[in-house]
Amino acid sequence: MVEGPARAAVGAGKHSYSVTRAGWQPAEGTVTVKSGEIKLLTVNMGAGAEAATGIVNVKTIPSGATVSADGNQIESQTPTSFRLTAGQHTLVISLFGFRPVRRVIEVKADGNVEVDVPMPRH
Repeated sequence: MVEGPARAAVGAGKHSYSVTRAGWQPAEGTVTVKSGEIKLLTVNMGAGAEAATGIVNVKTIPSGATVSADGNQIESQTPTSFRLTAGQHTLVISLFGFRPVRRVIEVKADGNVEVDVPMPRH
């Protein structure tokens, strides 16, 4: 289970929401808020059987870089492995003192993608 609080001030009425995270099924829905009401909404996300995924392995020289996939930060530093849905994704690999590296990868269902990055100095 992944938890991450988000807060939004909205006017009274019906609102649509969409929650996304790389490698997870998007969650969408609607919520109605009354004037002056504080509403707590829990959204359960899962990789889901409908979403075909593959494993992405990222290694850098030097190690310890952060990785984001489609703008979503991966929680561990390199070397790291994580799942993404099948299809094209954009990775940004960053390490203090080095130029960020952008890679577009293609993830295949039940496949592995190896990403080896020598980090370029500034």
